[in-house]
Amino acid sequence: MSCRRKGFTLIELLVVVAIILLLLALLLPAVQRIREAANRITCANNLRTIGQAMALYIASNGQTFPSGGGDDNMQRTLTNTGLPGKRVEQDWGWMYQLLPYIEKDDLWKLRKGPPTPSYMSPYGVDKPADAQIASTPIDVYFCPSRRGPQVIQTADAGRRAMNDYAGNIGAFSLYLEGGIYHNSCANTMGYDEGKPKNPYRNGVFIKSRFFKDELSNAIDPAIHVRDISDGLANTLLAADKRMNSNFYNQPQFGDTVGYCSGFIADTLRSGAEGPAKDFDIEYDAASDRFGSSHLHGINALFCDGSVRTISYNIPDNKQVCQVYHKFLKLYHNINPLPDGPPAPTVPWTGPYPPFAIEITLFQRLCHRSDGGTINFNLLDD
Repeated sequence: MSCRRKGFTLIELLVVVAIILLLLALLLPAVQRIREAANRITCANNLRTIGQAMALYIASNGQTFPSGGGDDNMQRTLTNTGLPGKRVEQDWGWMYQLLPYIEKDDLWKLRKGPPTPSYMSPYGVDKPADAQIASTPIDVYFCPSRRGPQVIQTADAGRRAMNDYAGNIGAFSLYLEGGIYHNSCANTMGYDEGKPKNPYRNGVFIKSRFFKDELSNAIDPAIHVRDISDGLANTLLAADKRMNSNFYNQPQFGDTVGYCSGFIADTLRSGAEGPAKDFDIEYDAASDRFGSSHLHGINALFCDGSVRTISYNIPDNKQVCQVYHKFLKLYHNINPLPDGPPAPTVPWTGPYPPFAIEITLFQRLCHRSDGGTINFNLLDD
């Protein structure tokens, strides 16, 4: 007479658990890849939305781009009509200035009461309204691979809504590059000892009217579409910004004041260094480079509204910078150029001219008028 078992043995249970764990181990990477692919698509769509908003802004503002804003923690600039200023007449950054074009017009023009006097704004400021705007997260400004819409409590600015994308200020760093301070945040086109200053401000966003030319006291005009002489399809507008993954939920370099900030790394990055993945070490040198939490590269929005992937391994592919060659020719009084035309071709094919400066492929993407060639096949290698 046989005796039927009423359950599993311990060994059988362990085998079943082992099989389940093995299946999970096999499936989890696939699930993560699918989730990341979906997040990358959403991130790219966010940038396309920003590109569409920028196109509407340009069409409504004389074919000019918004300014990058004033300093890091300034008040919103109001006009005599009580509405916010635009273009170079607004000290809050470009992401704030786009709000009316992403269906956030009520937030853009929000008022809570009569303006109070302020030397920063000719017609006063509305601090309660500013606080509400600056602490309201904008969904389209966040990359889902990194985080959802987030508000951070800051020491100096109070509660601030953050952002994961940044605009392009040009080929050279806002802060330090090679131990030399590049004062691209100073809004000057003046002269140094009678010679023209280096043309550092070569991206899409300039500073607001709060910063004027040192000599003439004139305000730089907003960047016009025609100023993008390399072509809208060849010039970076905005992309993911690099961050420290250990501090997504608290203030860190480039994520301290949020999307309403002015001309700082919160909303603006440069092409001085190539894009890099978010880092996770305790400390990393301050850098205003682009980057993301995506595995292989950043999503990048170009001035024509197109979105491309740019690999973290983008090659240097250096070329002589035509603009800097012309500048240095003037600066060092080299006239005429030896064995070469006044305006060299790019890429340079003969012997390098005196004081030649090379710029990388990514720097050329961020420079609006360098004259270099772009091989887009190299971007996602």
